[in-house]
Amino acid sequence: MKKLAILLLSCLLYACSDPVQLTPTVSNLTKTGDVVASGIGLPGAYAWTSLPLPEPASYAVNDVTADKQFIQVNGSVYWFVGTLAEFPYKLNKQTLRWELQDLDVIWNPFYGGYRFLFSKGTRYYVGFRGDVYGDGRIIYWHDVATGTSGQIAEFPGTLTQGSNFFVAGEKAYIIGGQKGNLVSNQYWEYDFATNQWTDKGGLPGGARAYGVVHVVDDKVYYGLGYNGSLLNGQFVKQYKNDWYSLTPGATIAAVRADFPGTKRTDGEGFVINSKAYVGWGRSAAGTYLNDFWEYNPANNTWASKPNCPSAQTGQQNMRAFALGNNGYFIRGCLGAFWRYGNTTLVATP
Repeated sequence: MKKLAILLLSCLLYACSDPVQLTPTVSNLTKTGDVVASGIGLPGAYAWTSLPLPEPASYAVNDVTADKQFIQVNGSVYWFVGTLAEFPYKLNKQTLRWELQDLDVIWNPFYGGYRFLFSKGTRYYVGFRGDVYGDGRIIYWHDVATGTSGQIAEFPGTLTQGSNFFVAGEKAYIIGGQKGNLVSNQYWEYDFATNQWTDKGGLPGGARAYGVVHVVDDKVYYGLGYNGSLLNGQFVKQYKNDWYSLTPGATIAAVRADFPGTKRTDGEGFVINSKAYVGWGRSAAGTYLNDFWEYNPANNTWASKPNCPSAQTGQQNMRAFALGNNGYFIRGCLGAFWRYGNTTLVATP
């Protein structure tokens, strides 16, 4: 009788357990032949995984120190490789392989450099810099689905370098930047429906250039970068580690917990699972950084996370983006490619 009671209790416990946790479905997994970097994260935790690069036979001239050449639009990622006549590659989200694209399929927005770059739906928007394409007030759009192109209303704000641009809801925003010895606190909103720009006044938190911006659950989080002023005729940068949250279009921001890492410019990162990740960039001393931090808006806390193994101090041109519940990191013009994801279950993509 005692053995029977134990057997019945065991069966009851098994029946109450969650079968999904016991046996994950294979259809939710992606196998790419990746090798998880040793010593990074615990099983089931998020960790960095090295991913394959394009085959050398089809790989265009690569410069790992070249400027960022990257577009994320309509759920797809394009990377332009080369120096002058860049070759476009598209990330296959199922195989996580970079595939060379026909030059006629996607319009190259990087000739002559660019001042602004953002996307919405099937279109990306770019404002050039340099004499070839005007002074940068003209912003072009290109539709990757139809192949058509056009223009939107000219940008009426200050033409700067190191501004941040992002899309939240049905609006696009351009904030901050530097022009000569002036660091701007500009804050402009573009309405896709009306094709109009609106000056939102000074950016809460003050002027900044080369900062970091993330949109998490329809709220904007931003900070870092630097302000600047003239001292004895010399422009002096004041690096920042402040952090704010802002409802898109609002003129009042909430002060959040300061970024705990080294103050920096050109920080990179992504948003996954309603958390923002910030790292890389360059310190006030000119050192290229490779630390990596997670910000949780729910409790306003920062946590240190494993550095990407390929992002060593001294490397240039770090770029990061998110697809689904995974983050991705690229060094150089596809000089290295890494994924930040769950080491047990990595959902597609």
